Amino acid sequence: MQTLSAAPAAVYGSASYLDFPDESFAPSHLVRALEAEKSRTGAVRAEVHAGAQNTVVPTRHFVRAASVWLGMSFLLCYVAIPLMMDGAGIRTAYLARVLPGELIGMSIASCWALSRVLRKGWSGSLPLALPQLAASDRIQAAALGGLMSWGLLHNILPGLLPMSRMSLAFLVFFGFANVLENVLFGTVLGTIAGSRRQAFALGAIFQLVLLSIAWIL
Repeated sequence: MQTLSAAPAAVYGSASYLDFPDESFAPSHLVRALEAEKSRTGAVRAEVHAGAQNTVVPTRHFVRAASVWLGMSFLLCYVAIPLMMDGAGIRTAYLARVLPGELIGMSIASCWALSRVLRKGWSGSLPLALPQLAASDRIQAAALGGLMSWGLLHNILPGLLPMSRMSLAFLVFFGFANVLENVLFGTVLGTIAGSRRQAFALGAIFQLVLLSIAWIL
């Protein structure tokens, strides 16, 4: 076994190597430097996290995709499902009579909704907070607003069959089609809405415009 008692004094001198003459190496200065670095690192991480949550897409691409989505939803809920109901004998065929008005109402309602996105111009960009959207209930709020508007108008507008007079089979298919319709429409409306309240209002107004114009025509 060897002893090293004399080596430190020979190498570092008589003064301890922990006694730094420079105050910048004092423990208090080191702690403050570490805290400042931690704050800067936290700010950078927060900025990166926020940027990762926001997906920026060109406005024209979103409008095109939303238009296709709304159009396919309309074909499913206003053409395919009614044809299935007619084929099953659940209701008498009147698709050719009501479809033109519904198509015009759908077109006007869609143009109104997508005009909110085009406020910044066709060549602009649209930030989409997709993780927040998935965790929020804006889509459900838009669907609920549309369903409430649809249910109210269908029971008070003259010429439309009140739900109390519908057969059970018809009411089940009719209710399913309209729930599906408003959820599909709510996917777009909830995406462009900034809050649950705004999404609910967009859904209600969208269905109000669509059904009112279809009823008038």
